Amino acid sequence: MVSDEPEVGWVQWRIAAALAALVVFNVLIFVFVAGTGPFAADMPVAQAQDGGGQEPEDKLTPIDFYPEPFADGVMAYSIRDPWDKTDLTFYFHNCPTRLDCAAARDAVRQSFQNWSAVSALTFSEVFDVSQADIEVTWTSRDPEGVLGEPGGVLAYNYFPRYGGDMFIDDSEPWTIGDGSEFDLIITATHEIGHGIGLGHSEFTDAIMYAYAGYATQIGPDDIEAVQALYGPPDASGPTAPTNNDSIDNPSGDIPAAEEAVDEITGNIDDVNPYDIWTLTVEDGMTVTLTMRRTSGDLDPPIGILTEDLANVLVENDNWVGTDAQIVYTFAQGGTYSVVATRYGMDNGSSSGGYTLTARFSQSAPGGGNDPGANAPPGPQEITWRITNFAQTDLCHVYFSPTSSRDWGPDQISDVDALQNGFYYDWELEPDTYDLQVWDCFGNKLEHYNISAERDVEIQVYPTYVTVIPLEPEATQPSTITSYAWRVSNYSNVDLCAIFFSYSSDNYWGENKIVDEILEANFYYEWQLEPGEYDIRVEDCSGGYLEFYNISLSSNIEIAIFTDEIVPRSLE
Repeated sequence: MVSDEPEVGWVQWRIAAALAALVVFNVLIFVFVAGTGPFAADMPVAQAQDGGGQEPEDKLTPIDFYPEPFADGVMAYSIRDPWDKTDLTFYFHNCPTRLDCAAARDAVRQSFQNWSAVSALTFSEVFDVSQADIEVTWTSRDPEGVLGEPGGVLAYNYFPRYGGDMFIDDSEPWTIGDGSEFDLIITATHEIGHGIGLGHSEFTDAIMYAYAGYATQIGPDDIEAVQALYGPPDASGPTAPTNNDSIDNPSGDIPAAEEAVDEITGNIDDVNPYDIWTLTVEDGMTVTLTMRRTSGDLDPPIGILTEDLANVLVENDNWVGTDAQIVYTFAQGGTYSVVATRYGMDNGSSSGGYTLTARFSQSAPGGGNDPGANAPPGPQEITWRITNFAQTDLCHVYFSPTSSRDWGPDQISDVDALQNGFYYDWELEPDTYDLQVWDCFGNKLEHYNISAERDVEIQVYPTYVTVIPLEPEATQPSTITSYAWRVSNYSNVDLCAIFFSYSSDNYWGENKIVDEILEANFYYEWQLEPGEYDIRVEDCSGGYLEFYNISLSSNIEIAIFTDEIVPRSLE
């Protein structure tokens, strides 16, 4: 049956980062962030530095991003993906062109040994590629097509199930052992972490933290993670975490009848974007799981995973309804994990209560799982909305499936230009698309690999494009649609720039007080839609503070002090 309490304890160090990436492919890529350096240990979220001027830098970028060659649903991802052995081999295909070959290879060898020193893993270099588990290549022409631009993507590493191989950008100005953004040892250690099956950590002192410019060596959380998969240095083989809170179901407790039903309740919000429950079944049992929204605007997906969270067995995103349902026949009995969440998980915006109902029955002889039975009842067409926030008219809009070799026709050649503050809608088949837009002065923006398996809004800004789900009106909150976002200056200096944007955006957006100054002991206030935001403020000498992942679900004050930012309630 389903256990009485959600299982979040022993997987929390991995789940917070890994579940957020469930919709993407199993390859992780190291991205250089210009201008970000190590942060003080006592400033894990907000930072204060001098210099830089009033124009903002790029927001902190995840160390790895995940290309999306497919989008099967919210859980098409392996949360944990360990090797089935502890003695691994690696092979160098070539040498870098900008570093001494022997020194570069020694740096990567050291990165392997960093993990060996804290786990039961051993790494041996081989000189026959057919004997290698992990292959290391320096290249500017990689399989994913993302390397070759200095200062951009540094490296990436496939998870074990996809080979575990590492690709390092040969065009970068690599260094060795200096702790910089281009330190090969730091980059390789992080990527090998993915190559042995680790996801991202939520802790800033972990080498597996999702953002660059923090840890320079393996930290306590990294050690806990790798030992959870493979054991400590003196262990003899892979180990799995023990689920102490799971409830075993005695044999015969589940009758072979359709009326055997179990039901639990939960709540999903910004603080708790998912629950993990255990499910115990017998051989040949068919289970119908239904996750039904009971309050709020919750958009519920659901998935069944192996008990150790290593593999996703089946998943369902309900697309636009209030229920998600899975029907699955278990060839082998045992304990499994059920993830109840919301569309977008950590990056989602919906919230509310739910019930999770499990209905059990024994399958007829010869029964099995029909892959189509759990396919999301996806729409035949989706709404593709392009909204212009570029502060200038758009005169040309092109888009086509990512698989297409050309852009196709101008989509607005027969209508008026798309004016600033307006949008056009199209009805398209669900697919992955690329976009190119032009203003009326010959300037263009492009955005690639936009997953449009459900309604989406493409927001065009002066220098970037962002994509958000286009939620149906019925799922919007029926009462409060915006909250007060007050920025109060309690520092001893004037503020000359304030930037804030959704945490899911890749750019800060416009300075919200251009041509104005927020003096000490005064505040500005905006009305914003509920969501999760990041903020950056700058004084008039170029010093700045940043704070990330502020949940706006009530009226709040963002209090700016001399060396920190403190979000707090206005209620």
